[in-house]
Amino acid sequence: MIEIQSLNKQQLTEFVHSDRFRRLPNLPISAHRAASQACNPRAREDDILLLLAWWNNELVGYLGVLPDQYFVNDQQSYPCGWLSCLWVSEAHRGQSIAKLLVTRGAETMGGHILITEFTHHAKQLYDKLGLFSDLKISTGIRLYRRLELHRLLPPKRPFFRKIMPLLRLTDHLGNAVINALSQLLKPQTPSLQYAYTTEITPEIQAFIAKNQQHELFRRGQTELNWALKNPWIHAGHQDENSRKYYFSSVDHTFDYIGVTAYDAEMNLVALLLFAKRNHTLKLPYCYCSTAHIPPVAEIIDFHLHLWNIKTFTTFHPQLVEHYHATRTAALHKKNLKRHYIATKPMTENLNGRTFQIQDGDGDCFFT
Repeated sequence: MIEIQSLNKQQLTEFVHSDRFRRLPNLPISAHRAASQACNPRAREDDILLLLAWWNNELVGYLGVLPDQYFVNDQQSYPCGWLSCLWVSEAHRGQSIAKLLVTRGAETMGGHILITEFTHHAKQLYDKLGLFSDLKISTGIRLYRRLELHRLLPPKRPFFRKIMPLLRLTDHLGNAVINALSQLLKPQTPSLQYAYTTEITPEIQAFIAKNQQHELFRRGQTELNWALKNPWIHAGHQDENSRKYYFSSVDHTFDYIGVTAYDAEMNLVALLLFAKRNHTLKLPYCYCSTAHIPPVAEIIDFHLHLWNIKTFTTFHPQLVEHYHATRTAALHKKNLKRHYIATKPMTENLNGRTFQIQDGDGDCFFT
């Protein structure tokens, strides 16, 4: 018989420091992710952060919950949670463990639960449960600035998997040429003055507050500083514990980089929060007016070159439109879709309302 164990803040902390956790062949969470979850400012003491499925004292599945808060209007908000990192042991698949975990997860946070970045197989499960409805589909763009044939082509056809060494060689030689050319074709210096920041200051918070009236989650100084200082991925090398965890917990490099932009009178006009993982770049949070999109794109393009970025991804509507309409130093532009689904109590609260979701809302900021 499958037993589901639910862990809140204190229980999760105790579990991660227990001998039982250390002896597990498959870890349900990394130690630094658990520490991050435990200090989430939007997590209440009794909120469930992790669901564990046990069969005869064997861990056979788990599901994470990231507590959050969404705003119906300026006066009314509700606690909610994001389901994240669903895993079931291969030896126990087909026993409805995933169904049981998701059903229990959907009951947390008063039934106000969201999911995004799910696989096609997972979406089939969510549809069968009948607990979720469509909330929003965001349109994004990915700029490929280097050849990535060995990553892009093999999933499309078996033939490409057979010629993987040739694809890698093509990427290596082609990128050597592209790197040389990029040194000759440097982007222009941004017209806006900019500075780097490692935290959200009161000045930045005041700027954010003026530009997030229509946001669904409205993360501010407290929430963003928590996320910046408590990443789920650490820079480093694989060790025994990271190999026991199915999802990412370490990588060669991982950094959050904040950039503030100013006009000629030194008025703050934009905030960019980047997530740089190896040579890929995402923009989890971006605050600026539509009028400042072109100069903000100059700052982005400058850093794509400065940091030798291979791929850049954004779902910011105005930036997506800008990059589709303008020429940029990209070998290929790919359209993306990010699908958000939510339990019916949440979608009913938001029925007919217009809202915005930032790229980093949910657990997307942490990966």
